[in-house]
Amino acid sequence: MKVGVVGKGGVGKTTVAAALAKALTDVGYEVLAVDADPDPDLAYSLGLPESPTPIVERRELVRERTGAEPGTTYGPVFKVNPRVSDLPDELAVRVAPGLRLLVVGSVENPGEGCFCPAAALARRLIRYVIADRDESVVVDTDAGLEHFGRRVLESVDWVVVVCEPSVKSMKNARESVRLAREMGIERVALVKNKWREDAPEPDLDVDFELTVPYSDKLVELEMEGRPVWEDPVVRKAGEELARRLTR
Repeated sequence: MKVGVVGKGGVGKTTVAAALAKALTDVGYEVLAVDADPDPDLAYSLGLPESPTPIVERRELVRERTGAEPGTTYGPVFKVNPRVSDLPDELAVRVAPGLRLLVVGSVENPGEGCFCPAAALARRLIRYVIADRDESVVVDTDAGLEHFGRRVLESVDWVVVVCEPSVKSMKNARESVRLAREMGIERVALVKNKWREDAPEPDLDVDFELTVPYSDKLVELEMEGRPVWEDPVVRKAGEELARRLTR
């Protein structure tokens, strides 16, 4: 089971990714949760006290695997398909039984251009864990649509689009669904998060929708550094999402 979780910034994408990863482990899956956001927060949603250093910020590792200094773009020759097969086992941290976290960082480094050594390593690593690893993978992508342009999610089983009741979020969700379909991803789900009863329906071309109401409890948990699935609303949503993705 390989899942990419996408959406506009602030819609609850990381919360959904964390809840889904935990719910999948609860029904017997070995799960690798991948944080591919330039501002990685998935560790905190999983209940860890701090987030590991993103792989794209490990300068010695980037230099070793790509042959070029991190931060360089045009001019230097570097490996665009570096060796990554050992990195998940070496760098992923154990969160709970059956659940590990790999903090990769963004597939594009702002200010460095889209074709740099660190971004090349990140894209290669994410593609590898999706296409070649045996365990289930849940990727918390960076906000927006760039991951579709980089095609890092093209081998996933599902794209889960997270949307909140706002015009900008629904516009992003519509584009996400369109791009996923154009990329050949056959199964797309929509999570309507923090939803209100009076919110207009997005009416998107998805295989199913899941509605998650706003929860004050989630805010309390995040302030206390506890995992998001301790909120009954979030836990129920994660369990239902896992059930529908795997049936």
